[in-house]
Amino acid sequence: PGAGRILIQYILWMALILLITAFIIVTLLYNSIIRKVRRMQEATENIRAGNLDFRVDVKGGDELSELAGSIERMKDHLRADAMQKLETEDAQRKFLSNITHDLKTPLTSVIGYSEGIIDGIAPTPEKQMKYVQTIHNKAIEMNDLLNELSIHNKIDTDSIPYNFTNINVKGFFGEFAEETK
Repeated sequence: PGAGRILIQYILWMALILLITAFIIVTLLYNSIIRKVRRMQEATENIRAGNLDFRVDVKGGDELSELAGSIERMKDHLRADAMQKLETEDAQRKFLSNITHDLKTPLTSVIGYSEGIIDGIAPTPEKQMKYVQTIHNKAIEMNDLLNELSIHNKIDTDSIPYNFTNINVKGFFGEFAEETK
């Protein structure tokens, strides 16, 4: 009876120690995993909100750390794409501003010369013909600018088909060399 009782107490104490140890290990692992998951959750919320200026800092060599690394690479890629988009939009705004300015110049001439004809500033047929020719030239200039704008738009929307053909480079440069002699 005494030895059996000691054995039962010994087994109970061992079971209690094993349960406490298991509880501590599970708690530590759980907290470690939850901490990483929460950091990644914060990262995805930042990305969703458009904030790409943060760091997903999860250390370790486990699958969750690899996932955090993937989120970090995705965030960096999104930031690079956003910067590229801003640069492209800025270039498009500048291009549109330049086209607008370039269109206003000949349009001002067309308006001025047509008002000159209407107001009788060009009384002779020769002078009127000169004004009409200037209006015509400026209208062609505006048309050329609008064609350039249309081509630029087609390039931006990838609606220009590309037709690649093989050329005889030796023959091409041979002709070029002959022309430049």
